[in-house]
Amino acid sequence: MKKNIIFDETKKEYVEDAVKLAMQEYRKECVKNADLIVKDYCRELEQSITWLFAQPYGKVALEDSKMIGYIAFAGPYDGFFGNVKGVFSPLGGSAFAGERRGMVATRLFSAIAMDLMNDGICSVAMSRYAHDEKVDEAFVMNGFGRRCSDAIRRLGNQMVDCDKERHCDIKELFGEEKQQIFSLKRHLEDHMSSAPIFKLRTGDDEVTKWLANEEKRVFVATIGEELAGFMSLEEEAETFVSNDAQMTNICGAFVEPKFRGNCVAQELVEYLIDVAMKEKREYLGVDFETLNPTALHFWGKYFTSYTYSYARRLDERLVPKKG
Repeated sequence: MKKNIIFDETKKEYVEDAVKLAMQEYRKECVKNADLIVKDYCRELEQSITWLFAQPYGKVALEDSKMIGYIAFAGPYDGFFGNVKGVFSPLGGSAFAGERRGMVATRLFSAIAMDLMNDGICSVAMSRYAHDEKVDEAFVMNGFGRRCSDAIRRLGNQMVDCDKERHCDIKELFGEEKQQIFSLKRHLEDHMSSAPIFKLRTGDDEVTKWLANEEKRVFVATIGEELAGFMSLEEEAETFVSNDAQMTNICGAFVEPKFRGNCVAQELVEYLIDVAMKEKREYLGVDFETLNPTALHFWGKYFTSYTYSYARRLDERLVPKKG
């Protein structure tokens, strides 16, 4: 006999069951991604889910009083991928159980989407596991497209794409020295705002502020007297996995076009691997836009994706008029 699925609002009483579902999904991703950190993240997930379940947009799915799924969003935020309000569900902000997981995901999103539309929220983004084929298909069929990824690399082996001869000199910049790569960072922002990415261009003041951020470590590659490229490291990134103390994260990278094909990017990654290993890290992470063909090709060769971020734009012309 077909069982009925009941939807309810996210509440504190559902947090414990939601954490169990979230850890089940993470363990499944670990089975499919040998580079992932095998660890109990219940504490981190409980903190995140407790906060998310207190936000206004989210629902749980129940079957015979047992939770079989949930989605919870943070927000709304102004100017979220356009001149509209938007919401975001981080990794762990959704989870689904059972063989009908794709259907549960579809019905949960449908139940929440009407609340979003009624409140004029027209941009929706979610972070999900990269190897969850059933839920991936469900969201794609519901009009979502991939735009970002978090990827990971277990350290201990070097890359072998290039010959042993070093093509560039690499060093870390400190303090005001980081402003030396202003032009490289500016070129990265220009690249990200062009086709086919079309990410909103960051102004010069924001670039200067980014370089002044002490939490961002900058490593520059030079060939002769010319700046060839840079990469940056940061302790924390986009997921509870990337915030693990065993891991450090690449949070920006660019190689000048005329130096591409000279192993500059590979040598920068190898240098950062050496830095991370000397600092007793076991994993290196990176997040990148999958809609950036250059990034997708490069990072996909050396790192394994464990998340994709999905985005959908609801038609703002359908927002109910107030009053």
